Amino acid sequence: MKPKIFPFAGMLIAISLTGCNPRQVESPVNPVAQKVDIRCTVHGGFDERVCATSATAVISNPSRYFGRMVAVRGYLADVNGEKLLFLNRDAASIKDISSAILCDDSKHPLQGEIGGYVTLYGKFSKTPDSNYLFVPAGKMVVEKAQDAYAQRKEEP
Repeated sequence: MKPKIFPFAGMLIAISLTGCNPRQVESPVNPVAQKVDIRCTVHGGFDERVCATSATAVISNPSRYFGRMVAVRGYLADVNGEKLLFLNRDAASIKDISSAILCDDSKHPLQGEIGGYVTLYGKFSKTPDSNYLFVPAGKMVVEKAQDAYAQRKEEP
């Protein structure tokens, strides 16, 4: 009489060996997705394509947008005479300059837009050299502003 445990043990070994085949490990990020070009389209009568993006994308990877016409939305504030586009009002209130975009408004003055959320269109470039510790992520020469929602209090 053969013990019934040997066929059962043989089956277990066979099943466990089939599970030992090496598997290919996929990387968590698809490399093709990282190389997708920025979405730039003809818009608003500008001479070149406009790259509509978030302020977060521009601030986190500014060199990707250098030399491009961009459209970004954020909170516009005046800090020590400089106009800066911040992610939101909280970032502006704590003067988080390294998470902001310096705005050159020589082509389109930004007086009524300060103190509110606005979409700015302009050419993005590297921030000019500075001796300051914290510098903006880049500089935008503003050509157009729209959708300004100022948060100022009305005077009686």
